[in-house]
Amino acid sequence: MDGQIVPERVNRELSGLQFCKRGQPSALGTERYREILANVAGRLPT
Repeated sequence: MDGQIVPERVNRELSGLQFCKRGQPSALGTERYREILANVAGRLPT
């Protein structure tokens, strides 16, 4: 969905939050995921 992360299994405590709706694109989730990927890529041995 437009390159965004779509939550599939949501933690019960987070389910009421707007950015964490099951089956709906999450701009905040996508941003965090890309941040994690960038951090992992920066730490890989060359």
